[in-house]
Amino acid sequence: MSDLMKMSDALAKFNASIKNWRLTPNETSILLGISKFEFIEIQNIPELSIDSPLYNCMNLIYQINEALSRVSPDGAFDHFLNHPYPDSPLSGMSIREFLIKNPNIESYKIIFNWLMGILV
Repeated sequence: MSDLMKMSDALAKFNASIKNWRLTPNETSILLGISKFEFIEIQNIPELSIDSPLYNCMNLIYQINEALSRVSPDGAFDHFLNHPYPDSPLSGMSIREFLIKNPNIESYKIIFNWLMGILV
């Protein structure tokens, strides 16, 4: 993804990368930090260019997805995404739940760094 990428291309790549998450349109808009109306609107106007904050959000969620794929044994992606973890940073929430309840770049970085720590 790049700053000059068209919104339709960015959304297609983003949606393809997180298809295993099985997000509703509302959950996707929450993760992207936009309203449900804006999410519907950007899907229907393919000539829009993606802005930097939205690009950064999509890119970080993409990186979380990639890290999650790397730490999940074959066939266990859904478990790793949706299983509650008792310890910090999740404190009893699943990764999916944590990200939806904390839809901001700082929270996304926390989860990404946590997943990268598991890989080490």
